[in-house]
Amino acid sequence: MKGSLAHRIALRFFLVIALLILILSLALVGMLNLSMRWRRNRELLQVMQHIARSVQDDGIDSLPALEAELPYYIAYTVYSIHDGGTEEILATNDPFIPILPQTEGRSKTYFKRDYYTDGDLHVLYVAGAAASVIVQVSLSLDQNEQAAQLRSIPGALAFVFVPLLLFSYLAAYLIARRTLRPIVQMTRTAASISATRLDTMLPVTEWHDELDDLAATFNELFVRLRQEFARERQFTSDVSHELKTPLAVIMGEARLLQRWAKSDPAVIEKSTKALVEETRSMEAIINKLLQLSRLENKLVTLEKDEVPLKLLFERLAEHTASWAPESVLDYAAVPDSLCALTDGEALSQVFTVLVSNSVKFAGQEVRITISAAQQGDAVVIRYADDGPGIAADVLPHVFERFYRGDASHSRTASGSGLGLAIAEQIMRVLGGAISASSLAPPDHGAVFTLRLPSAL
Repeated sequence: MKGSLAHRIALRFFLVIALLILILSLALVGMLNLSMRWRRNRELLQVMQHIARSVQDDGIDSLPALEAELPYYIAYTVYSIHDGGTEEILATNDPFIPILPQTEGRSKTYFKRDYYTDGDLHVLYVAGAAASVIVQVSLSLDQNEQAAQLRSIPGALAFVFVPLLLFSYLAAYLIARRTLRPIVQMTRTAASISATRLDTMLPVTEWHDELDDLAATFNELFVRLRQEFARERQFTSDVSHELKTPLAVIMGEARLLQRWAKSDPAVIEKSTKALVEETRSMEAIINKLLQLSRLENKLVTLEKDEVPLKLLFERLAEHTASWAPESVLDYAAVPDSLCALTDGEALSQVFTVLVSNSVKFAGQEVRITISAAQQGDAVVIRYADDGPGIAADVLPHVFERFYRGDASHSRTASGSGLGLAIAEQIMRVLGGAISASSLAPPDHGAVFTLRLPSAL
């Protein structure tokens, strides 16, 4: 498949294998070349030493008999140097080989283009002094069978490895396609998922490999998205429900005004008052929804500072006394020096919501106890009232929008059902957390635990 991931993987595998084969081939040829060069050097040195011993022991006349013992492909020359630097060849089995510079016990190559009428001179040779003469032995690199065999190795390797490379590419392509098949299935499944089909899950095999981990991660994401979509749908339904009643009241009162306003002043006063109240109720709901939206979308920036908690609760008690004079707010267990790193106004709003809920469900004579303590790098605040508490089936939902503890979300309970949701979002923006619980029997009452960064 052109442009497919399997094709790219197979091509890269092909290139890697080709590079490895090239490196191994070069290394093999290099090692063989070094090994052959070492054997040639040793053979030339041995022949030179053998000729030198023969000349020293038996003289130049022994060389014709010695030629039968020498390899046919090795040429030798024995010469002497006279005064004035003149060179005299004393014996040789190849008169066409020139006298070459001495090598001091090491082999060297010598090359001269167009030396012969039919070719170049290319030899490997050694030359060194022996008594009063100099012995030179050499072999032709152009006519050497071992060298020819060595030069044929790259072609042989190419003949063997080219089909192997093509096979490796095909095998890698098939393996990659089979390996990537789950990803293709995931892609097709994901393409079929929409907001109305979030219950579709990606396939997970029994191998428990990285692809299964990826599919499981996406499945968890789809579950969270399904929950979020359900929550948003429920939110839309709740908003519609909350605004439906005041709108119905406004519509009813408007019709009363339209019908009776001209003849009955009492109807005008009553309907006008109802219109104002319901409009304010709608305005309060909308303002709280806007605040909640800004908090959830992190559009609210709060300035954090050292806030003395004792002073904050003193102001909270004074404010509460102005609208719930019969309530009791006990914050004696809060240390005078304890400070939290937070926004004082935002934290006051959180506790105002909690106090409002306590008065709503426990009555005007509710008793509220607040304590606070330092725990590591956090300040933990415990808020408890002596009201009826929170039912076990309600506890998981107390911070949900519009939740009032009844299945119908009716307006029989006062308030919009948004206070605790806003309080939870404020705590998140402050870098803290809030949780709810109830006192264990025989005690009763709602308990809220708040954690905030410490100012220490």
